[in-house]
Amino acid sequence: MKNAGAHVGIWLIHLLALLPLPVAHALGGVLGRILWWTGSDSARVARINLRICFPEFTPEQVDQMTGDCLVTYGKTCAEMGMAWCWPIPLYRAPVWHPVPALRGHGDLRFWVYVWPPTVQQA
Repeated sequence: MKNAGAHVGIWLIHLLALLPLPVAHALGGVLGRILWWTGSDSARVARINLRICFPEFTPEQVDQMTGDCLVTYGKTCAEMGMAWCWPIPLYRAPVWHPVPALRGHGDLRFWVYVWPPTVQQA
């Protein structure tokens, strides 16, 4: 049971991956507002960082930017499930590309997914 929080978090990430992006963004925005309203550690750190980066801003402006940052953070968290759980489409053809900066150091290559798919000439 000591990993229950991690299991719940992973379950939520998988659940968010099933939702359409606008719905996930809406839920992420709600999560960000909750973080802001509850005065979470994320809100405290964001507020401190914004005060340091923008000393000319009024406290109201810093609070507004903190709220905006946390809403965006919540949306990003809601997108993580899609990035981690969605499969890579099979119709995107992987193509080997050489690493230009490392030529002459062996056969160093990396996969690149080309979109839209292209037909390679033989």
